[in-house]
Amino acid sequence: MAVSGATRALSLPLLLGARCVGVITLERDGLAFEAGDLAWMDAFAGLAAPIVEQRRIAERRVIPRLYDEGKEVLAKLFGPRHLVWKAATSLVVLIVALLVLVPINYRVGAKTVIEGEVQRVVAAPFEGFISAGYVRAGDIVEQGQQVAQLDDRELKIEQERWASERDQYDSRLREAMANHDLTAVQVQGAQLRQAEAQIALVTEKIQRARLVAPTRGIVVSGDLSQQIGAPAEAGKKLFEIAPLNSYRVILQVDEREIRHVQAGQSGHLVITGIAEAPLPLKVQKLTPVATAQDGKNFFRVEASLADAPERLRPGMEGVSKIEVGSHSLWWVMTHSFTDWLILTVWTWLP
Repeated sequence: MAVSGATRALSLPLLLGARCVGVITLERDGLAFEAGDLAWMDAFAGLAAPIVEQRRIAERRVIPRLYDEGKEVLAKLFGPRHLVWKAATSLVVLIVALLVLVPINYRVGAKTVIEGEVQRVVAAPFEGFISAGYVRAGDIVEQGQQVAQLDDRELKIEQERWASERDQYDSRLREAMANHDLTAVQVQGAQLRQAEAQIALVTEKIQRARLVAPTRGIVVSGDLSQQIGAPAEAGKKLFEIAPLNSYRVILQVDEREIRHVQAGQSGHLVITGIAEAPLPLKVQKLTPVATAQDGKNFFRVEASLADAPERLRPGMEGVSKIEVGSHSLWWVMTHSFTDWLILTVWTWLP
């Protein structure tokens, strides 16, 4: 007042709760402050206190701000009142502890296809034409059952021709032996043996024209009912037959999970058509060759079934789960993202 020359002064604290964040001071020369002035300033101080505090907080540096906010949080967690904060923090700590400390069995999933352990092929024994087809894919056949027939009419005609020539050579051989013509005997004898060999060859072809199942099983592929009269090259695959109750399980394991899979591990398989009961399986072999499918790389893993149900058939598909060990729930939930992040960072590093 000595500096400003004022004769009257009024000071009001800016209170925010029980804490004073500032003081407003008014000076006047002559007239005294009245009750109305005091009431107006009291209302103004109540409105100005939050604004002053907000500006003060905004103008702080980062480290002091973090320090103050940390103190406020600790006060809410360990001080009196603030039960909601304490309950929420306890719940978060409990969840984190469960995620990090509680181990669970981790299982690697893979698309699975059932194949016959041994697949036998019925192929065309020689060039010919398809005369009949008696089975198709999905049929169950017995060993020795006829599955197809090749046209053998020309073979039977050739058999009769060679039989006729054999009879002629046999008659000439007898005549030469009667005349004691040694040269003619040798020639006719050679021609007779040739005719008999040709007859045996044609007879064998006629027998092989009747295609039979090499073993009891199910026809995996092949349907000649729409190819009657079509030519068949020698060695052409006509049918594939897989034995029943002897299967091989083929798993397509993602390349990101193949490192967890080893021979001897166990798991379970659920077949699409037999989903009511998981089937136990055991990993037998890992093939170190990747195949691309749907933009991803998969490794072929072979497994065996401990007990194959009667309704199981080659070609069925399902999903397998291989048990690869215990890991924390947090690892199970985040390891895919962690692997992707590590690979991405490694890719971008110079």
